[in-house]
Amino acid sequence: MTNTGRIKSGRFDAVMRSGVMWMVFSFALLVCYVITALFGQKLANGSVAHLLDSSAYIGAIWATRWAARKEILGSERSSVIEREWTKQGLIPPLFIIGLISVLGLVYVFQIVISPVIYSGVGYIAVAWGEETLYRGYIMNSLTGSFSKTRANLIQAAMFAFLSHVGGFENMLFNLIVRFPMGLLLGYIAQKTHSLRVPMLIHWLYNTGLDLLSI
Repeated sequence: MTNTGRIKSGRFDAVMRSGVMWMVFSFALLVCYVITALFGQKLANGSVAHLLDSSAYIGAIWATRWAARKEILGSERSSVIEREWTKQGLIPPLFIIGLISVLGLVYVFQIVISPVIYSGVGYIAVAWGEETLYRGYIMNSLTGSFSKTRANLIQAAMFAFLSHVGGFENMLFNLIVRFPMGLLLGYIAQKTHSLRVPMLIHWLYNTGLDLLSI
């Protein structure tokens, strides 16, 4: 095989690996949603049930991490990528503490909580999960075969058009808002070699949208 052929083959494999990681994440997220929904049905408070749904992102990332280490990327390559976000390892415990605190306030102390607090706690897990997948695993696995710019473009496209599907209006919103946002978050992650700032921006964006909708 010529050098050009090897490069093309390597790029195709990288895209396929990224696609497989996305499918593992999406399937695991669906399974976790079903599990959390079974618990949520027993709750009279719909906001608490929705908050519980957010925990599905933690299960989905753990499943993706296991698949990446065992089958998709291998333990060595996965370890290199994971070093980019090891400092974010406290995010799942932070979300769990927030979830337990909300449940305690609502069901033990009978305190009425603002919907913004439900959203703010829930979006901790969402921002952590999506940033870890797209700007963590996918973009960094693509960087080995593509330039940083192209790797960023691919992950942003996957984030906008695979993660968020819907009708024409939603696709238009993906093109105008989510795709550029994915590029920005990817660029920041590449420059800072960390997911902390992208996670914070992602969390502020999601929570801000909920604030505007109230």
